[in-house]
Amino acid sequence: MALNFRETVRLAGLSVSAALLIAGCTVVQGGKASSSEPEKTKADLAASEAALMATDAMVTASTATSVASANIPVPLPAPRRANPVQVASIDPSAGVSALAARPGMAHFAGIYVDYGSALAAADANKLNTPSDVRRALAALRFQEPDALAEGWYTTRAMIAAEDPVFAQGVRAEVRARGKAAVLEALAADENYIMQLPGVSSASAAVAVSIRNEHQRMTGLAARFMDTAYKFQKQKWGMSTPLPGAAETKSAALEDESLASKARAVLAALSPVSRAEAYSPNVMTRILTLGAYQVIEGSMEKGLAEGRTPTGRCLNWARLNLNQCIAAARFPSEEAYCTSKHAITEVSSCWAEAVPPSTLAN
Repeated sequence: MALNFRETVRLAGLSVSAALLIAGCTVVQGGKASSSEPEKTKADLAASEAALMATDAMVTASTATSVASANIPVPLPAPRRANPVQVASIDPSAGVSALAARPGMAHFAGIYVDYGSALAAADANKLNTPSDVRRALAALRFQEPDALAEGWYTTRAMIAAEDPVFAQGVRAEVRARGKAAVLEALAADENYIMQLPGVSSASAAVAVSIRNEHQRMTGLAARFMDTAYKFQKQKWGMSTPLPGAAETKSAALEDESLASKARAVLAALSPVSRAEAYSPNVMTRILTLGAYQVIEGSMEKGLAEGRTPTGRCLNWARLNLNQCIAAARFPSEEAYCTSKHAITEVSSCWAEAVPPSTLAN
């Protein structure tokens, strides 16, 4: 009876100890409650309470065993994270600056490599037909003069960085003054690079590479000019209009007059000339980028934020080429525009880094 009573009370949500205390202290007689036992001493109550607590523990253990054997899922406390999740930023504009960051030297070098590949393809081109000229012209027309300029700078600067005498001189300067001081001087004074040991060796190596490139481009430009004269001598050379250029004679003459005026304006404003326009600061910047490469293993800190003089020069060459092609109507004129603006003027922009006497050697 006592066991049945304990189980009934447990199921009702009461503890066994509380149930027995109630059963032992009161009895119901005719609807009235009265004491059934004399008052116990403190020692007897303590002993009785300890026994009841032991019995309660046994029942609880038995219940847990029954739940486990019945495969009843027992909810466990949720684990507490050792480290809470860190949120990088709740600013909706976060990351936009990284997406809008300027391209790196790899991008610029790729633009220059593409132009160099176009020059190589033009070298291998036989230039026998108008189609040959148009194919070469399409590859040589660049749309990003500033990127092309930076690509040219970085490739020349790599030549300087790989010069062993120059690299040793830059490292010696870093050991003597400290890396931070040298980097600060490079950023603050464009002529500081000319004070470093080994700069003459690097300048010579860069000048040789520019001279070789200039000579190759000069020869290629001469081929296109010869092709223009050859096309003029052909019956179709000055009578077959370019695609999309068919028009009446009066309209052609009017356009020719406008084109001549535009060419005169461009010729007066354009800074593109032969290598007499020597600009030593071009070589200075090449060497500075080379020093960054030696010190940092990258030229990123020295890349231009805006348009450089070389970028402006190349932009004029691009504008001159576009205007020339817009005014051209015959295959001979296409060959002339390619020679004059797509090759010669571009070469002149790059040749500003070295004196004319160096190009002639």
